[in-house]
Amino acid sequence: MDKERKQRTPTQNRAAHLWFKHIADTFNEHGLDMQTVLRQRVGIRWTEDSVKEALFKVLARAMYQKESTTQLSTKEFTDVAEMLSDVIARDYGVTVEFPSVESLINQERIKEGK
Repeated sequence: MDKERKQRTPTQNRAAHLWFKHIADTFNEHGLDMQTVLRQRVGIRWTEDSVKEALFKVLARAMYQKESTTQLSTKEFTDVAEMLSDVIARDYGVTVEFPSVESLINQERIKEGK
């Protein structure tokens, strides 16, 4: 199976869900409720699942016509994540870095005051 068709890895999946949570927390901290971002009638706070369902999966369907994130190759998954990051930064002025080993280590060092 070539790199284009390889299903996302368990590590990529865990990082994605952590990233969805970070996006939700960042939107909530900046007062960007779901009504603001999605133009709904009711202000709803973001959750990890709502980021995945209302943002990530919508982009994945638009970009690759795939209904499930499990159907995305590692490259497609990365492309969707990069597009979502770009949209969030451009439209809402906030950035949320996709988790990496290095970023998680840096966060722990900051928490520990190192």
